[in-house]
Amino acid sequence: MKRTALVLQGGGLRGAFTAGVLDVFIENDIEFDVVFGTSAGALTGISYVSKQPGIAFRILYDYAKDRHFGSISNLLKTRSYFNSDYLFKDIFIEGVAFDFEKFAASPEQFYCVTTSLKDAQAYYFSKDRDDFFASCLSASMSLPLISSPIEIDGELHLDGGNSEPIPFSKPLELGYEKIVIIGTREKEYRKKPSKRTIIALNKKMYSNYPIYLNAILDYSNLYNKKVSEIEKLEREGRVFVIQPLEKVEVSRTEKNKKKIRDLYEKGRKTGLDKLESLKGYLDGSQ
Repeated sequence: MKRTALVLQGGGLRGAFTAGVLDVFIENDIEFDVVFGTSAGALTGISYVSKQPGIAFRILYDYAKDRHFGSISNLLKTRSYFNSDYLFKDIFIEGVAFDFEKFAASPEQFYCVTTSLKDAQAYYFSKDRDDFFASCLSASMSLPLISSPIEIDGELHLDGGNSEPIPFSKPLELGYEKIVIIGTREKEYRKKPSKRTIIALNKKMYSNYPIYLNAILDYSNLYNKKVSEIEKLEREGRVFVIQPLEKVEVSRTEKNKKKIRDLYEKGRKTGLDKLESLKGYLDGSQ
């Protein structure tokens, strides 16, 4: 059996697309040896590993307008738009009954990706760590400018998407023969350079972390380079890509629940449409 890896892009509430695809995977017993998720990809990925269909969508949909989960008031009070304490202590336990034991016991390995403010490098943290939820996953989901950095092993970390927008490099480096990538942007999408106001805010916020600041300012080039690499790998048959077929109109902090549900349904449909070709890719028959 060839070693398989699943790679999940971030994108905030655009993760509803990923949630739809992953629910189809769960329902059809599509499994992998390892899963790599960054930001919202990490959030949707853990419910896939725990084999709880609907959990990721419920978090993104049911709590989209919950001011305790994500709001400007959170940002003003705590310097973080999304409240990770509320997510893991209230939503996970009381809201959606996430199965922590099943997640931990799953034979599928799981890594969330973060970016260090010290060196702007990607760090991969295993689900086996005691501080996985409180620190590692929280850091992976902490968006720059609207989140406070999280300390892990004595260093500050933020959103993994800053260093690995789509974390396919690590499974490629480790020699996984079959890599499936779920993206949250349409194939034609390319990142534009940040606006002047955003550049100014980044310079003010991260002036003490020059390497990280330079990486943030060059993020559009990094993102577009990674997308081009994926397209080349896809043409060569080395990766299998599932992504939206049309322009995604959902923002990272989307509040329109209809848009979120529609994107989830598009994820389900795309996952179902790709199911047979995906199976062929994984078993080597295609």
